[in-house]
Amino acid sequence: MNKRLKNSVLCLLFAICLLFSYCQNTYAAGSVAKVYYFTVGENCLGPGTSSYIVSKLSGMEYSASRYANSSKSTILSAFGNSKVVHILAHGAPGRFVIGDTGTSISYSDINSKYSSLSGLKFVFLESCLIASNSNMQNTLKNLGVSSSLAFKESVFAGSDSDGIHYYAKRVYYHLSYGHTTSYGPMSRFSTS
Repeated sequence: MNKRLKNSVLCLLFAICLLFSYCQNTYAAGSVAKVYYFTVGENCLGPGTSSYIVSKLSGMEYSASRYANSSKSTILSAFGNSKVVHILAHGAPGRFVIGDTGTSISYSDINSKYSSLSGLKFVFLESCLIASNSNMQNTLKNLGVSSSLAFKESVFAGSDSDGIHYYAKRVYYHLSYGHTTSYGPMSRFSTS
């Protein structure tokens, strides 16, 4: 290989490395990620799954933390001061239920609190039915959230290693290897 071609290939490889480094740092490096779960019922599965998610996010250079049984105001505040928000909770169309008191956070709660969430890169609402009427997804998208994932149907998990929890772990596993999320409706969940 001649010297000129060799130098061109090396410059191209260097440029690709710089671009890859920039893309990774845009979504991580020093950013805050918060994971919320609720210990409701006898067979609470949130602690194991949330621990795994925090581990993966920390590996992607996020300052990741997890919280059990948080208040409505604490969770609403997380939408405004985090890059990633993941919530494991029971859900209903357009809202998720926090704790066993019946208190919920709806799309209208988020919409009334914020005029923009453009700093929020990814929201994962690990809850049944939350996207069944599109209100939550449309609200997050209209407020500028880069990407969100929520379910249109009831979801199941019998343990921390099957059902929805297995799926959530796979999402973060793939994100940790540089895959991205994108907008596109799917049969069992909704993304934006």
